[in-house]
Amino acid sequence: MSTGWLLPNSPVSAKEKSRSPRANHDIIAQRTPSELSHYDESRKKVLYHKTEISQDGTGLSRKELEVAAKRIMEALEIRERYQTVVNGVGSEKTLGKIPSNTKFFMKDGVVTFEGCIPTVDYDQYVKDVSTIFDTVENGPTRSTCRNRLKILDEKYAIYIALNSEVEENVCPMRKGGGVFSSCTKVDNSVRLSTAMHAQDLLDYIVKTYETSPNTVVSVKGAQKTTLKDVFDKYDIHEPREFTIEGVGLHPPVQKRFHRFDIFSKDTNRGGERSAEVLKLFLKREMPFYHNLVKPILDLNDLEFNEKRIATEYKLPIFGTSAGEWQSLAKWVCETGVSGHKVNRWIIQIPRIAALRFTYTVATTQEQLDNIFLPLWEASLNSDDPKYSNLAKFLLEVGAFNVISDEQVRGQELPRNRPPDQWPWSENPPDLYFNFYVFANITALNHLRRRNGLNTFTFRPNCGEQGKLDQLVMGYLLADSINHGITMERSTVLQYLFYMSQVGIVLSPLASNGLGNPIYHENPFLRFQKRGMRVSLGTDDPLHYHHSRHPCLEEYGTASKLYRLGPVDMTEIARNSVRNSGFPEEQKREWLGARYSEGSSANDQTKSFVPTIRLVFREDTLSHERKLLLDTIHASSPQGTSIKPSRGTSFRRISSVSSSGRPGNIAEERIAFPRVDIISPGSSNFDAATITAAAEAAKQIALCVRLRLKYIDTQKQEVVEWRRTRNGNPIREESNEFAADTSWECIPKGGVFRYKRKSQNDDVFNPVGLMDLETFFKDFNTIHDIVENIHVKTMCHRRLQVLEHKFTLHMALNMKLENAAEDGGQSRDFYQASKVDTHIHAAAGMTARQLLEFIIDKAQNCLDDIVQVDKTTASPITLRQLLKKLNISPSNLSVDTLNVQADATLFERFDNFNDKYNPMGNPDLRNLFLKTDNYMNGRYFAELAKSTFAQYTHDQYTYAEMRLSIYGRAGNEWTKLAAWFDTHGMASVHNKWMIQVPRIYPIFRKIGAINSFQGLLSNIFEPLWKVSLDPASDPKLHHFLKHMSGFDSVDNESTPDIAFPLVPPSEWTSPENPPYGYWMYFMWANIKSINVFRRSKGLSTFSFRPHCGESGLADHLMFCYLTADHINHGVNLRLDPVLEYMYYISQIGIAVSPLSNNSLFLDYLQNPFPMFFRRGLYVSLSTDDPLQFHHTQEPLIEEYSIASKVWKLNANDMCEIARNSVMQSGFDMDVKTRLVGDNWILTSSKGNDSKKTHLSNIRVAYRYETYHSEIECMEESAGGPIFDGLRAKFTIDEEHDLLSSVDGSDLNQHEEAFSPSGDSASPSVSTEPGLVVSLQNENTDLKNELQKLREALTRVSDDVKEFSSPTPPTPPPPAVVQHGPIGRSNSDDRSNSAARHQQRLPRNHDQGSRYHGLWQRGPPLPPSAVSRGSNGGLPTLPPRLPNSAGASRRPPKEYSNGNHVMTTNSWTLPLPPPPPPAQALRSPPSAKPHNGGADMKLPNSLR
Repeated sequence: MSTGWLLPNSPVSAKEKSRSPRANHDIIAQRTPSELSHYDESRKKVLYHKTEISQDGTGLSRKELEVAAKRIMEALEIRERYQTVVNGVGSEKTLGKIPSNTKFFMKDGVVTFEGCIPTVDYDQYVKDVSTIFDTVENGPTRSTCRNRLKILDEKYAIYIALNSEVEENVCPMRKGGGVFSSCTKVDNSVRLSTAMHAQDLLDYIVKTYETSPNTVVSVKGAQKTTLKDVFDKYDIHEPREFTIEGVGLHPPVQKRFHRFDIFSKDTNRGGERSAEVLKLFLKREMPFYHNLVKPILDLNDLEFNEKRIATEYKLPIFGTSAGEWQSLAKWVCETGVSGHKVNRWIIQIPRIAALRFTYTVATTQEQLDNIFLPLWEASLNSDDPKYSNLAKFLLEVGAFNVISDEQVRGQELPRNRPPDQWPWSENPPDLYFNFYVFANITALNHLRRRNGLNTFTFRPNCGEQGKLDQLVMGYLLADSINHGITMERSTVLQYLFYMSQVGIVLSPLASNGLGNPIYHENPFLRFQKRGMRVSLGTDDPLHYHHSRHPCLEEYGTASKLYRLGPVDMTEIARNSVRNSGFPEEQKREWLGARYSEGSSANDQTKSFVPTIRLVFREDTLSHERKLLLDTIHASSPQGTSIKPSRGTSFRRISSVSSSGRPGNIAEERIAFPRVDIISPGSSNFDAATITAAAEAAKQIALCVRLRLKYIDTQKQEVVEWRRTRNGNPIREESNEFAADTSWECIPKGGVFRYKRKSQNDDVFNPVGLMDLETFFKDFNTIHDIVENIHVKTMCHRRLQVLEHKFTLHMALNMKLENAAEDGGQSRDFYQASKVDTHIHAAAGMTARQLLEFIIDKAQNCLDDIVQVDKTTASPITLRQLLKKLNISPSNLSVDTLNVQADATLFERFDNFNDKYNPMGNPDLRNLFLKTDNYMNGRYFAELAKSTFAQYTHDQYTYAEMRLSIYGRAGNEWTKLAAWFDTHGMASVHNKWMIQVPRIYPIFRKIGAINSFQGLLSNIFEPLWKVSLDPASDPKLHHFLKHMSGFDSVDNESTPDIAFPLVPPSEWTSPENPPYGYWMYFMWANIKSINVFRRSKGLSTFSFRPHCGESGLADHLMFCYLTADHINHGVNLRLDPVLEYMYYISQIGIAVSPLSNNSLFLDYLQNPFPMFFRRGLYVSLSTDDPLQFHHTQEPLIEEYSIASKVWKLNANDMCEIARNSVMQSGFDMDVKTRLVGDNWILTSSKGNDSKKTHLSNIRVAYRYETYHSEIECMEESAGGPIFDGLRAKFTIDEEHDLLSSVDGSDLNQHEEAFSPSGDSASPSVSTEPGLVVSLQNENTDLKNELQKLREALTRVSDDVKEFSSPTPPTPPPPAVVQHGPIGRSNSDDRSNSAARHQQRLPRNHDQGSRYHGLWQRGPPLPPSAVSRGSNGGLPTLPPRLPNSAGASRRPPKEYSNGNHVMTTNSWTLPLPPPPPPAQALRSPPSAKPHNGGADMKLPNSLR
């Protein structure tokens, strides 16, 4: 019988110990929480990595938890009442033996006798069933049980991830592959008639026919039928031609069965012939049957010492005749199938509806009499020769099993209708029939127990299919059940079965053979993980197995397909012994003399289950019970959820563990249920394991250290920005366009570097600029670490812990996270700012947008000159081009454009590139989707602006669109900047990124470049020129302010050649350099120019290449060293070390699942949700909306599909959106406006939930988990190996940073960098007058702003003489236009001031701390004015100095045209713009150009 609730090692009195295990359950249930805490104290020593939950239950509604706890405890007590009756509470021993002449009688359908302990009343049973049904259907109980089961799942997953080696070390015999073969396992469910191997059956049929064809198989009167007669009747002349499939021994996989019956011609695919032949050999009444099954039983005994397999074979009793038991017992005893030590019999009572057409009895009571009255006779009169065989047989019987025909539904559970009033033909309900079987078994057990005989367990088939009523019955009455598959539909029943530890025997292979369900959908694995007492049975080896050891096949299949370890297998085997009907003496022999006492008495030499596994199971069960009791015993229950406190103080933690939570970091300002991992210490590990873990941790730290040689972390950047923003200006120039003639740049080894012209020494080597050889050496170091087996093992384990820890956190805190914070702010994802950090401008619009645009041009702009004929040099209008291409606006559709992704793109990058050509025509791509064409990219600019307008309308959507620089010519930057400037392509909702396609072989082949150095020169030399002398190309200088970084794009699946250690000037081969070569020289040149531009106060660039979409893992290693963040990264799923490295370094990963789905990876296989759960720094992006999206808001579409498919809640979406903002290249001040003033902080202190709509609990969890992970690594390594390497601030660092910002603890900061390597004097001291000085400066700034407005008014008056006489046409009020060529452009002047005022930061009126106003200086040189588009404009008056006469740095950003002008931290409205300048024609077909938006201010003010 089940041991259910007994908690091993709990303090119980001697009186309590004397009671049966069942009686102890009530005692445990009556204990108070304080008594249970004593139980916890007695087990205080941690034997394994233990998952502890602080404040468990506070994440749920207190009212719902109380309702659920009461209902669950009531259900547990109801079952306890039934099991107490079953076990008799030990009273039988005091009553003495029952004499053989005792009269027994039938009472209310149950056989009983005078003095018999009464069983449960049927009417009470009906009430209890109703109570359990109400509990199962109760909403709060269902929610609570679902939550608790999820917690059980994640606790087990974390336990397995952390304790597999502990389990190995505590049992020396387990080393080298486990000891499953040595542990005893019981096949808990196998029918004797189908226990043989299919081929053995066929061989036996052939042999019998050949040796005994004349054996009589049936007699009807005087007519005898032999075996040969039957074969002749069905034209079987050669039995050797029989096959397993031909005889129908295996069910066809094309069909699903409720139950497979080989004796039925309807289900046996061999038909009537096969069915009749099999009846001759597999029916007990046939003469061949015992010779077929006896060798099986003999072999089990013979092989037991080697295989350690015991069996429980089923024999049927139908109850249709009074002599059925005698016949069965005689057959068993006389044929020699009895007396096997490793077998127990299960009496099977079939209730199959078809049997009613063969056998008939009058009532249900008569059937019960036929089943149980002979057992009473044999139990009382075992010495009577009439019952001797039956009495002997019953000594080997262990259980009764009822097979229900669950497809046949009877009426509702009746009242006041005893079995003698229930006709046999009416088929009573299963709940009714099973109760009377249970009641009779219970009464019979009382008799047998008093007479010192063995007893029987009740093990019905339940939940194979159908409704849940069978499982409710099984929960109340059964010691264990068979199948239980449908239990997966009810979380409440699962939880009740777990808490009561009711045994469950599943047969996954048999269920798979019937298609109910298929193997991977079987709930066995989920039940096992949750700690339910599951074991395996084979059911019908003849039908579903292929080996001669079906039990081993069942276990072996489960271990491989479910990935069960040796300990899992031994635990299941132990459960099989506990679930079996073998006597206690036999169980103690197999599991240990005190196995029933639990982990404290576990004998590992017999059970082969590590004690810590049993301790874990008991701790988990104890915790669940304690939670229920604590909830019920709560003295002052609250009706609402417990909300986290809003305290302002939080613990300052650097690299030390928090008190009370060793190894677990906590932000005490945020209260929520936390998941802590408590380590057992090193005593449970062997020296080799400890050494391997320490070395693996050090290797990961080495990887991080190598990365920091190449990449400045975001921590370093934001600290420098915060200090600069608050009083520590970096080096600046007095004039934005003043050339720095003291420096020059020259390429050295493929990298442009700078040097002073006046010096003859070598070029300056920026700090952190590694040479190619060092880079390749570091890559090889990373590669070796990634391939290290110990590092792989550790990283895989840590990633598993991170993933399941998050899922456990969500189970505990989902409601708390979704609860309103900060004055009722909801989790409104739509109002959370989000950035599409990976989107290509040429595909940034949707297919519908492109279609409408093309139709509009085809209808209204047919006379635009769009091309020049290459042969005749004559202009070609849009009308002529469309006619040439046979395109009519009336026939255009999204389908005819053929730009959207389809099935032809999967793993076909060439087809993907072709989709950029509308209607497959490169001319249309050149016209509409290129910046460099005859129209100077006018159409493309208008398309991009329509996308910007959508972002503006949405308000909370931003993007970083990619434009291409190929490196084929040195004037690409100039052309691109001219396009940007001409069309006014700046937008507050977009930052531009430059993508560099890796298509060097194309340009080398056509002779555009002679070496790879030529390509690098064309890309980076123009940037150096404009950085050294901004006036040399003002448009490019202006464009670079709106550019956030570089990307590198192309097909990664192209094979790489070996990494060459040659400079780019020597790479003249037509072959493409390998991916890593590209990455190094992109990174090195970006790094070099960033150092110089940062020293000049100019904007810098990030490097965020495409990486890990396909191709080799080497790509991810190269980018680990060189990239700030990456795009795609889905191949990280293939390598746990790289994935863990990206987590520890918090490298941003912009994943595009819809793009991946069409090109390389099916959506459901995308690792994004796994990355997210594990805490990788992920965001969502669109890649190419033109091809992959269908709505007008592609980024919202990307988020929406992800949320529905992967079940992301609003808080998850807000976290991903916040990540996208922080990963983006938008200016720091923009990020401050979008996600909060303290966004640079990595703890919850940096989260402004009013802006991000993200719960502080989530941010605190991510922060704590990251630092706890670092603590774990340092604990493994035995020292602080991550000092200075953490990607997130420690709380000490945040405290210091906040103190310096607030002016209360200003420290002397780092000195500004000088290109010469000298240190500049610090601009800010820590003198007491500093704060007063800054306040005075704010006043000066206000005065300066007023003077600036006056200066701008004078500019407006001066520009009037260049204005066009045609007044501009205002655009729709909701859309901000940017003035493309050929279109008039202005704004709604009446509303512009109000709109600009809305964009002001909340504190700008008080004078925010910032550095620099607009630079003013001498007139621009002639080269700074583009006469072709903007005309000549006067310069501004000389710069107004502040009160201290200090020079101010250039602005961070200026908007295009007449809209918003932005400095570091605030926005100013501009006065109304002057009338448009004189229209100028660019292409011959262009309409009069409005200079309003594009010509109002010189480039220095854009």
